[in-house]
Amino acid sequence: MARRPVALLAVALLLVLTALSGCLGDDDKPKPAVVADDPEAVAEPEEDPITPKWKDGEAPSVFGFVTDLARTPLPGVTVTAQSLEEPATTDADGYYHFYGLEAEKPHVLVAKHDGYITQSLRIVTHLDQVKQLDFTLEPEPVETPYTEEIPRVAVIGCQFTAIAGHDHGKEGQEVHQRCDNADTNAVSVLEFEVDPKAAGIIIEMKWDYATPLAEFMLAHAETKGYGDLDTELGEVIGPSILSIEVSQETIKRYYAGSGGQFRLTLEAHPEDDDEQAAGAAFHFQQRVDVLVTVFYIEPNPPGYSGFTTE
Repeated sequence: MARRPVALLAVALLLVLTALSGCLGDDDKPKPAVVADDPEAVAEPEEDPITPKWKDGEAPSVFGFVTDLARTPLPGVTVTAQSLEEPATTDADGYYHFYGLEAEKPHVLVAKHDGYITQSLRIVTHLDQVKQLDFTLEPEPVETPYTEEIPRVAVIGCQFTAIAGHDHGKEGQEVHQRCDNADTNAVSVLEFEVDPKAAGIIIEMKWDYATPLAEFMLAHAETKGYGDLDTELGEVIGPSILSIEVSQETIKRYYAGSGGQFRLTLEAHPEDDDEQAAGAAFHFQQRVDVLVTVFYIEPNPPGYSGFTTE
């Protein structure tokens, strides 16, 4: 009998614990701790802009910065104000400023720098107010190279006193041909083919040794079997360089039926005595470079360069 109250007490405690566990809801379950946002992370101040570079009491009328398209500062840029005589030059930060611009009036400022397109901006200044005017310069466009296709120009032969036995030359806008002369006659013959649409031909002959060339001229030029071309003087452009130019009119006049083959004969015409004739003959005995250039626009195409004097 003594054990009965103890058993009843145990049953009662079990019922109480069961009832309490049934009363617990989802709201009473543990939850993950909520971490508050870091106030320093969200309140990080923005980077301050570059401070204008003037002292208190000396505020300019206008200040600003000059950059490229990537917002990189451009030092050494010349900035001018049309109403002021002295320009400003940007420093390492691309900064500039002006004093003394008349207030309540419009002003035009111009930023100029090598390699960049010049930029002009308009601003109106006000009394006791500093204005900021920034420039963004674009690079100058790159020039497109001359890409027109040059038709075939072939030096067929370059020899003296005879036409037969010549070799074919190279192709291209400018053709160099090397000639040897074993004859003492002061006459040279050059054959070549050319497009009739050409605006002109330039033939330059350069000898190995520098001697006066004033006595030389283009004395005879013809299309094969179709008569003589008009005589055209050669231009002496250096101590051993003679330049000959054949015009577009001449090309068109004598092209028909010739197949584009021209033969130019260069002769020496001494004016004073036999000594000059002997000098001319010796001159033609040397090795000579011949440069044939056909051009299609006036003036010569970009990049044309013949023999030059040193």
